Amino acid sequence: MRTYRELVSATLANEAIMSVPDQYMGRAGINYSRRSLVVSAGMRLEGIPVYDLIGGSGDFRRPGYI
Repeated sequence: MRTYRELVSATLANEAIMSVPDQYMGRAGINYSRRSLVVSAGMRLEGIPVYDLIGGSGDFRRPGYI
């Protein structure tokens, strides 16, 4: 997929094609109930790794995590 960033500046010529990166997501949670009291907690982690596990990692993308 073209980003058209190469038209802005010649220094961005290597960012002409966007990569389709690998993604990951993990979820964990816990529930506790005692008579009429229920307590729940959870967390989620999503991200894009710096290097792909499958395929090449050479094109433009923005790795990070949430």
